[in-house]
Amino acid sequence: MTTEEFEDLKQELADTTGVKMSEAELIELTAKIANVQSGYEDLGKVSSDTWKTLTNGTKKGTSEYRTALGNMKKTMSKVFNTDMRNITDKFVEDHIDEMEKMANGTEKEALAARDAIEDDLVAELAAADGKSATMLINAETGEAENAIAYMQTALD
Repeated sequence: MTTEEFEDLKQELADTTGVKMSEAELIELTAKIANVQSGYEDLGKVSSDTWKTLTNGTKKGTSEYRTALGNMKKTMSKVFNTDMRNITDKFVEDHIDEMEKMANGTEKEALAARDAIEDDLVAELAAADGKSATMLINAETGEAENAIAYMQTALD
């Protein structure tokens, strides 16, 4: 994303969110949305060979598989605007079919797959330490979903 595109997105957010934000908050939100959009672009560029590597159980354990898995974890961490450590190998393996639908399915399939993955990710984050926060942003509209969703299942 160029500086001009970033500034245009920032201005669009300022004009359309209806939420009063400081300049720093607006820049932070714009950066997060730009990161999510970049993740979707990366997801759309995943090759058919990578999908085959991740869905074909015979490649599991190979260096090719580990590389593909690492790249998918990085991409999905951008898509869901969360730390890469939150996207586990098991999480990718459990949701690889939905991820492929997000990349290659119809709009309806992609949105349904994204929602299913997002629900599981939020639940997994909450279960991991009892209190986690994540910001999930809809890249198509720029709207924050569960804007900063705090999951507190245990009080300190």
